Amino acid sequence: QYDIFVVDDDFNIPPQRSIAAEEGKDFLYAPSGFVHTNTLVKENPGIAHYVIYIYGTSPDFIVPPADELDYYQIDIPISGESSIITPPTTIVVPGWIKTTTGFWVGDLTSDNEFVQAIQFLINNDIIIIPPTSSGSGDGTSIPSWIKTTAGYWVDGISTDNEFVAALQFLIKEGIMKVS
Repeated sequence: QYDIFVVDDDFNIPPQRSIAAEEGKDFLYAPSGFVHTNTLVKENPGIAHYVIYIYGTSPDFIVPPADELDYYQIDIPISGESSIITPPTTIVVPGWIKTTTGFWVGDLTSDNEFVQAIQFLINNDIIIIPPTSSGSGDGTSIPSWIKTTAGYWVDGISTDNEFVAALQFLIKEGIMKVS
């Protein structure tokens, strides 16, 4: 059981953010010891202090004993506002789009076919993307982490907001063009 906190320079408690609290939980749970967590960066430019706070090992429904507490702090530089992608609080992507995305994640369609399908959905207001300025990229290669993020979304591990943030990245980098 763990949480990911964002703390100030003095490591004050309570933290500025708790990823578990944002998901409506007291703590996050990783049954295998390995976990992949996506979260939107909401911190202002500068150094953000992320802390992986380990409560201990116990089944999901049992609070571990307090003597197992441990943490690891990671300081991450956050660049200026122009690089921060902040979608609105609630984004809803129609569920059937997961099928299309699942075909791409499973290598049943090409990157180009996936991009064309998503462009169509965005241009026809089926997926609503917050205003995002298009980059001047050549549109040739989708970073592998986008497919990983899409796969987590298809599997219900990540949220619509995280999937849309990945689409915004493709638009911002010029990999996907929308009108």
